[in-house]
Amino acid sequence: MAFAHQLHVADGFVQSPDLGVDRLVTDMEAWRIVLSQARTLPMKMLALQAINDDIAVASGLLVQSDFDATHLGRVTKGLRPLDQGELSLRWSMQSELVAASKTYEDQLKVAKAEEQAVYTTVVSSLPLPKQRRLNEYAKYYEASYKAANEGQHTSLPKWKNYIHYPASTFMDYLTDPIENIVGLEPLPPWDRYNGLVVDTDAHLRLASLQAWLRRGPADGDLLARIAKAGQSFYDPFTGLPMLVNMNKGDLLQRWA
Repeated sequence: MAFAHQLHVADGFVQSPDLGVDRLVTDMEAWRIVLSQARTLPMKMLALQAINDDIAVASGLLVQSDFDATHLGRVTKGLRPLDQGELSLRWSMQSELVAASKTYEDQLKVAKAEEQAVYTTVVSSLPLPKQRRLNEYAKYYEASYKAANEGQHTSLPKWKNYIHYPASTFMDYLTDPIENIVGLEPLPPWDRYNGLVVDTDAHLRLASLQAWLRRGPADGDLLARIAKAGQSFYDPFTGLPMLVNMNKGDLLQRWA
């Protein structure tokens, strides 16, 4: 799917710049709908990959000196920052919890089929560790969702405060025996995937800022023009303006 979307956009530019821009904008809008409505983590990540591909193409167009200004409005609209639905991983993480609950017994059967110590077999047969595991993941995801929803992307709850894996102390084996003793794979960490979503938002804002700068005179003061752009173009990780490399004239995000 990722290759097909890349080929579709690239083929448009081979035929004509107008068709290329049309396909680029349409493709990005389609993937943003997927991003907003995705109910599983793999689909969310696939949408992010496709959108980042399109951002790279749009950014490349905006730096070209011969870019047709008649396309600027459409390209800019596609580069708007992510809305709350597009940013949210809540449905994806909930699907991971549901899947973990439904596939738990099957995963245990696979683990039991392998050679195990007696204490591993005993732990895998107890109902309490399973429920505690799901409860801790639910608390971790809920606390992380609340922090992300409030824009606290650099201070999300720590994985180790909820999920004691991999074990570093003896108590970690007792607290999280399913991962550390039985050996089941842990559920996805929120902060890693939330970072990928917000990083995409940062790339959108950078490209949007490129489009903003194209509207004004190229010989104006760069910092003053960036300041006038407003908070919609600020780095989503910090809420601060993007950095500028004055020697190269490059825009940079503060956090990646």
